Amino acid sequence: MPKSRNTSGMNLPAMTMEEVARDENLIRAFAEVARNRGAPGPDGQSIDDVRRHMDELLPVLSRNLVEGTYRPGMIRRVWIPKPGGGERGLGIPDVVDRWVQQAVHQVLSPHWEPTFHPSSHGFRPGRSCHTAIAEAKKHLEEGYEWVVDLDLEKFFDRVHWQRLVARLEQRIKDRRLIDLIWQMLKAKVVMPDGVVTSTGEGVPQGGPITPPTQLTNFAGARVSRGWTCGGGHRMGGSGERGPGQSVSGQMFSTTSFWRRWCAGHSRSESASSRLD
Repeated sequence: MPKSRNTSGMNLPAMTMEEVARDENLIRAFAEVARNRGAPGPDGQSIDDVRRHMDELLPVLSRNLVEGTYRPGMIRRVWIPKPGGGERGLGIPDVVDRWVQQAVHQVLSPHWEPTFHPSSHGFRPGRSCHTAIAEAKKHLEEGYEWVVDLDLEKFFDRVHWQRLVARLEQRIKDRRLIDLIWQMLKAKVVMPDGVVTSTGEGVPQGGPITPPTQLTNFAGARVSRGWTCGGGHRMGGSGERGPGQSVSGQMFSTTSFWRRWCAGHSRSESASSRLD
C-alpha cells in the first residue's frame, strides 16, 4: 500500500490567520483568482472592479482577517449540465470572498497535499485527467485488466460539517481560521430566482475553498487505502480535496465585504471633505 509522504522538516507556512492575511499571500491569491477569471458573485462586482480598488482594499481586508471581523457574503447558485445527464449546482462567491478562499487555500494545501494517495489526480498541482490516463495506461501494460468505476452520488452536497471541521481541528490550532472556514461553509445561497436559502451540510463547488480544505478526501482516503490493500491500484479523481434581490425586494448583497467597505469608504471621504 502506498504510504503518505512525511511532511516533517518541510518548510511549510504556519496554519495561522496571520499567514493567511500577509500582504504577499493576499497579493498572490488575488493574482490566482484573476487568472481563473469567473463571473461576479451576488454583490455584482467583477474582478476588474476589485482590482481597481485593490490598494485600498488590501490593508482593510488583511486587518479584518486578523481581527476576526471579516464576514463572507452569500453564494450565487448556478446550474450547469452534467455530461451524463442532469445538472450540477455551482456556488459562485463574491470576488473578494474567492480572494480570501484562495489565500486560505495557499496556506492549508501544502500541509495536506503530501498526505494524499499517489494515484489521486483531481484538484492537485501538476495533475490532471491527462496524468490519470497516463497512469491507467501503465497499469494496463503491467497486466491489470479489470476496472471498477465508483461514484458517490451528491457527495459534495452531503459532506458532514461537524465531522469535517473536527478533522481540520486536529491540525489547525488557530481558532480564527477554523471559525472562518465555518462561516464559509454556512454561507447562504442565492438561488437563480432570487430566493435565499440555507443549508446544513455540503460544500460549495465553484470557489477555491473546495480543493484547499480537501473537503472530500478526508473520508475518501480510508476507502482508497482499504481498496489498495487487496493488491489493486486506486485511481482517484477529485476525491482529495474543489445583484439581485430577495423575494422581499431588498438587496441581499449589502452583507458582502465589498458593500461594507464601500459604505465605510464613503463615510471616510465625507468626513475628510468636512474637515477640509
